[in-house]
Amino acid sequence: MPTAAKAFSALLFGALFYVLTRWTVPTFEGGALPKWFFELNVGLAAVCGWRILGARAGRSYSYSISHSVTTLVAILFWIFLTHGFSEMISQSLRKQYKTVMEAIPGTFANGFDFAVQFASQQIIVTMLISTLLIAFIVEFIARRWS
Repeated sequence: MPTAAKAFSALLFGALFYVLTRWTVPTFEGGALPKWFFELNVGLAAVCGWRILGARAGRSYSYSISHSVTTLVAILFWIFLTHGFSEMISQSLRKQYKTVMEAIPGTFANGFDFAVQFASQQIIVTMLISTLLIAFIVEFIARRWS
C-alpha cells in the first residue's frame, strides 16, 4: 500500500544516488560509463528505499536510523552486483572467460571494481550523512502523514 513515507524514502534515496552517481562519472576511464548506469543506480535506490525504509517507517527514530543504514547497504549491494553481472556478460561475450566457473567469480570481481569507484572520502561521508538525514525525514513524515 503506498504511503507518504514510502514515496519520500524512494524519492530521497533516488535523488541521493543520482548525485552520487554524478560524482563517480570522472572516475571512469575516458568517460565510458556502463550502459544504463544512471537509470539502474537511481532505480535500484528508489526501489530499496520504498521496500526497506519506507515499509518500516513510523516505529521510532532509532529504528529508522537502523533501517536507513540497512537500506544503504542493500542499495550498494544490488548496484555492485547488477553492474558486475552486466560487465561479466559483456566480457563473456568477448570470450574473456573460458568456463562458467571463471565467469561467476568475475561477477563479484567486476562488482568490486565498481565499489572501488564509489570509495572516495567525499562520496562515503555524503552517503552516511545523507542516509541519517533521510532516516529522520522519513520517520517525521511517517509520524505526521500516516
